[in-house]
Amino acid sequence: MLIATGKVTEVGQEPLNGKATTHYTGELSADEIASMAGKGVTREQLDQVKQKLATAGLTSERIDVWVDADQLVVQRTETGNTKAGAFKATVLYSDYGTPVTAPAPDASDTVELAELAKLGKGGATS
Repeated sequence: MLIATGKVTEVGQEPLNGKATTHYTGELSADEIASMAGKGVTREQLDQVKQKLATAGLTSERIDVWVDADQLVVQRTETGNTKAGAFKATVLYSDYGTPVTAPAPDASDTVELAELAKLGKGGATS
């Protein structure tokens, strides 16, 4: 998303998790975030994304990525401000191409998306 906006700036070379990386940064507006999230979705779904961002009070988001010599993302950090306060989310990436097996969770450890949405609106589930 960040590169597609043309708003990316190279910060410089930085070692990260034992790897040489190049750090890039940029800031996306809420409209840019929604538009990028809207690739391959309906107009109604895109409008819902925009409405959720507006409701949350998110006007922009800073995205930092660290990319290794193979052009693989090593880390991604997103920061921004919402009506509920500031947030920071960091994801570390490693072991590209490694086969992974994961058992399905037990049904008692899952929740339907509709029930989860109720929790965000002050509802409760049993």
